[in-house]
Amino acid sequence: MKTRIIQALIFAFAMTMVHESLFAQTGDGDWKKLYDEAESHYDAGRYESGIPVANAALALAETNTGPDSQDVARSLNILGMLYYGLGKYAETATYLEKSLAIDEKILGSNNPDLVPALIELGNFYRRHGKY
Repeated sequence: MKTRIIQALIFAFAMTMVHESLFAQTGDGDWKKLYDEAESHYDAGRYESGIPVANAALALAETNTGPDSQDVARSLNILGMLYYGLGKYAETATYLEKSLAIDEKILGSNNPDLVPALIELGNFYRRHGKY
């Protein structure tokens, strides 16, 4: 139960970091559709089937907005959450770290909006003995 709560908190934080205006970056909204589908897979516990969808969203975001955009960070975050659901913690850490690095690059490393993500990543490390 605690794991699901932590997963939900991490995911909720990721969602709050993005403003609706950033969705316009991809033009026709194909990225958002893919991202929403990957998120639906996560919400339904269909982690394995959500990974190809999230990878497609990531590829589209990188093509449309470049490697250092909020869309890429969100795509990396959902990939991390999907891998977390599968118990693949090395992959989880990789994707969450990449997502955080992009957010830090965009927002600045001292931006208070990063605090929840840093706390959650720290908690992830603590739970898995990587502190």
